[in-house]
Amino acid sequence: SQLLKLILEINIRLLYNAAYSFIEAEDYVKAMEILNDGITKYPEYLRFYSAKAYVYKVQEDTSNYIDTLTIIHEIVPGNIEYAELLADALNNDGRQDDAIEIAKDILRRDSKNQTAFKILSQKYEFYKMYVKEEKPKAEVDNSEESEKDETKIDETPIEQEIEESPIEVDDSSS
Repeated sequence: SQLLKLILEINIRLLYNAAYSFIEAEDYVKAMEILNDGITKYPEYLRFYSAKAYVYKVQEDTSNYIDTLTIIHEIVPGNIEYAELLADALNNDGRQDDAIEIAKDILRRDSKNQTAFKILSQKYEFYKMYVKEEKPKAEVDNSEESEKDETKIDETPIEQEIEESPIEVDDSSS
């Protein structure tokens, strides 16, 4: 049973890493084929959806980007990072009322969330006092650590993931 779980986990990771390789190579058609296959086979594996959202973002396919973020938000409604991405995408797409509802939910979970304040402040004057001023471009640290791509895909190499796997294999039967 543990061995079957390990094999399943390795299969999922191999599929994901194959898609990730095509994303890095900017072969988004092949990446999407693999991601869709992964979602069909393993719908509970969030990383397939996350990578799919990333591809839509890179391709500037706003409608599918929002649809994919909505699916992620439904799977993990408590994940503030994805809620922020969804609220921001909805807001940028002119769907302010939908963005505001998500922003309110974000604030219930994180009372100092700047993304939520910025969205709410566009409609409600009251929230403007909570929006922190952003640093002027000249003061922004442009180091690699400070770069924040809005939509991320998990870049953990499969070798590291397998080493960190919580599944233990019983080798005593060999």
